[in-house]
Amino acid sequence: MFEDKLNRSDAEKNFTQFDFSKEATFDSLWWEIWLKTFAYTVILLTGIIVNLCVIMTVFIVRTMRKTINFYLVNLASADLVLSVCFMWVPLSNNISRPTGAFICKLDSFAQTIIWLF
Repeated sequence: MFEDKLNRSDAEKNFTQFDFSKEATFDSLWWEIWLKTFAYTVILLTGIIVNLCVIMTVFIVRTMRKTINFYLVNLASADLVLSVCFMWVPLSNNISRPTGAFICKLDSFAQTIIWLF
């Protein structure tokens, strides 16, 4: 018996009804993995391309060099940094199932390094 001291109730933890001997198959959700990968790729590439276009437009066209446009460049550059530094993590988690431990360590390392700057 398991006694829950916080809620003052007794409950029996019985996990024998579940069969943990079989591993989950990835074949049943292959379409979900492809859909997520496609969506993350589209969002990542769109974010990078559009933000680079905003930054380049303001710096190339002289008439666009006004205070409000420099504010938009600042927003675009912040969004670009976030897209480049953090959007690859969910994409890599969907693509690379066998290298999950490596991606997990690389993700925490990259986010720690980025937060230091």
